[in-house]
Amino acid sequence: MTTSLANFGLGLHKSIKKSIAVILLVVMVISIVPLAFAERGDERGRSDVRVNSRMAIRASASADDDTDKNGDREDDDDNRVDVAVEDETRLRARGRGRSQERSRSEKSIIKSPMMPPGQWRKEYFHNQMKENHDELREVYDQCAAQCTTGDQDCQHTCQTSLQDKYQELREQMMQKMEVYQQDFVNTLPSWQESGQEGLWMPPEMMPPEVMEKIMEGDVFAEDLTGSTDAETRVRIRKQIKGQMKATLPASDEAFEKTRNELEEARNNYQLARKHYEEAQQRFAQQKGRLQGLHDDFKVCEKQSKKGDTESSECGETRKEFNKESKEFLLKTAELVYEAVNKVKQRISMSEELTAEEKQKMLEMFEQRMKDVDNAVVVVKSLDEPTPREEYRKAAKIIKETLQGIRFMLKQNVGVLAEAKLGNIISHLAKLKEQFEAKRDKLAEDGKDTASLDKSLKEFDSNVKLAQDLYLDAQVKFKQAKEKQSPELVKEAHELLKKSRYYVKEARNTLRSIVKELKNQGGMPSVIVPIPVPSGSAPQDVIVEDAEETETGASATVTSETESETEVAATSG
Repeated sequence: MTTSLANFGLGLHKSIKKSIAVILLVVMVISIVPLAFAERGDERGRSDVRVNSRMAIRASASADDDTDKNGDREDDDDNRVDVAVEDETRLRARGRGRSQERSRSEKSIIKSPMMPPGQWRKEYFHNQMKENHDELREVYDQCAAQCTTGDQDCQHTCQTSLQDKYQELREQMMQKMEVYQQDFVNTLPSWQESGQEGLWMPPEMMPPEVMEKIMEGDVFAEDLTGSTDAETRVRIRKQIKGQMKATLPASDEAFEKTRNELEEARNNYQLARKHYEEAQQRFAQQKGRLQGLHDDFKVCEKQSKKGDTESSECGETRKEFNKESKEFLLKTAELVYEAVNKVKQRISMSEELTAEEKQKMLEMFEQRMKDVDNAVVVVKSLDEPTPREEYRKAAKIIKETLQGIRFMLKQNVGVLAEAKLGNIISHLAKLKEQFEAKRDKLAEDGKDTASLDKSLKEFDSNVKLAQDLYLDAQVKFKQAKEKQSPELVKEAHELLKKSRYYVKEARNTLRSIVKELKNQGGMPSVIVPIPVPSGSAPQDVIVEDAEETETGASATVTSETESETEVAATSG
């Protein structure tokens, strides 16, 4: 009985295994069948799409032919192709290419407002420098990591390295732009002959002579009558022509000349600034050497006053100290030269001063620098046998000259800062008028302007405060010039600083005004551009001149130079 049950169970187990295997096989077959039908259906679907595409394109071509007969051709026939000639792959590729080209043309030329070449290049450089931000940051971080806490000289060196890297990247971008323009000029003849655009370039970036040639006639349609490519390009060219007339300067030659002069002035300023920083480093090194000898020299001087016989070591110390004193006075004069040259270059590149104002300021510096030249002649005449009294006289000449230079530096830097700030305040005043006109229009339309009125009131208050402080600074500068008073110059700088603060506050309020106008659909169509206020951006030249002249050039040539000149002059 037990054996029979065991055999029965074993047979049942085998039957179940066979049944499971059969079921799995059936499930697998069933799952494969829908996939096969789906693939076949997908192929049929794609075939239907291709057939429908052919029919649609032929229908479009037929409709366009009918439109041509009626003399009412539309401008959207760029994508028509001959299906009988091209296979389906080329049709799809060409359709995508045409679509992308038309989209690019519409976005960059038709829909976007044209920018003058100078503004386009500014935007181009701005975007490129954003891309290079990480590289610039890495240069600075690697340098700063080697500096100890509180090491100002090391941090200054890192800033110089960062500026050098920026100049390097900027020059690379200029070279790329020149190469790109040259490639465009070289491909233009073949482009005109074949109708194929080998290199696309924004109109703002085109050389003026090329843009003029393109605008002269139907250069694209001469040998391509009936070509949709030619018709499209002629249509776009006409739109470019109207927009470029409104944006290009009256004289391309005059514009290029002005742009080149401004670019040269900026390069000269950067070079003068670099030379000034190098002169600062040489001055600091010479100052350290002189201070190192000063203590030993004092010991020898005490022995000499007591009537003791001067040792050979004291004799060598005296010779070395006289030599380093002479070199220190020359390095001081060199620092003054570079400080003045930096301010002169800043005057030359100023866009706020007139040509007469620039000439007058530069002539004043030239006259003052003659005093420095005379002092240098006296210093160079000093030699080993020269008595210490002569060193004192030379040091006194240098000191008096530096005092006059310091006053001129602060005064003229103040004039530059004043002119820049006045230009900014003028822009803000124009914006206030535009915004008030838009506010009145919104009020007439029945829109709520309570929030806008509050922002405009705050904006107007800040602009008026900035303007009042600016006018007070002008009075102070005028009085300082008449009385030759450094104290009045300092007061004028303080007034300009306060005025810049309210300019910043006005710009902050400006953001909320623009946001409110956008929300209510009353944004002005033309916005007067606002320059960045002095002091809000590290790269602003005015801030650097105002602060560096106070804490750099003028402070160096007064506090450090005068005290150390006393060391060189009175130690004998």
